[in-house]
Amino acid sequence: MGNIEELSDAEFRETMNVNVFGMTNVIRQILPYLRKQKSGHIINTSSMMGYMSYPANGSYSASKFAVIGLSEALAQEVAPFGIKVTILAPGTFRTNFMSENSLAVSKNKIDDYNLEQQVEIFRSHDGKQLGNPAKLAEVLYEISNLPEPPLHLPLGTDSYQSIIEQRKKEAIELEKWKELSLSTDFK
Repeated sequence: MGNIEELSDAEFRETMNVNVFGMTNVIRQILPYLRKQKSGHIINTSSMMGYMSYPANGSYSASKFAVIGLSEALAQEVAPFGIKVTILAPGTFRTNFMSENSLAVSKNKIDDYNLEQQVEIFRSHDGKQLGNPAKLAEVLYEISNLPEPPLHLPLGTDSYQSIIEQRKKEAIELEKWKELSLSTDFK
């Protein structure tokens, strides 16, 4: 966690290395085998934060937005080879993700942003998350056996509702600025 101005280049890159480049490297290593067998199912983990963001979560959200964009392109690239792609978008699951021991926080703190307060709010949810990891595992097994699995799969009520609400806001904003958007075409 860290507000964009607070994050060092190294901290931002570490988030990208773990969530984007690590995943991409694994995909590149397995694709020759999946193409050869003309089947497979790649399941990438994004987050509900890959569809919207909040203060102090910009680097995390940027990485999870990237997972979605990469996975959408990948799904189209590998479909001719019988390979399927699913993007998981978990909400909050009762893991140690929000705990003091696992939550990475920017070393540089700018008082104006109140990062410590943001971190405490985040950590206060530790152990109270809505999602059940065992049920998530059951869903993973279920979708791995589907002949036509979903491309996008929000997991948890919080994820589903947040994404729906975000899409509604986006539709309203697009309509509000439609005339300006369309004004850039050659006439």
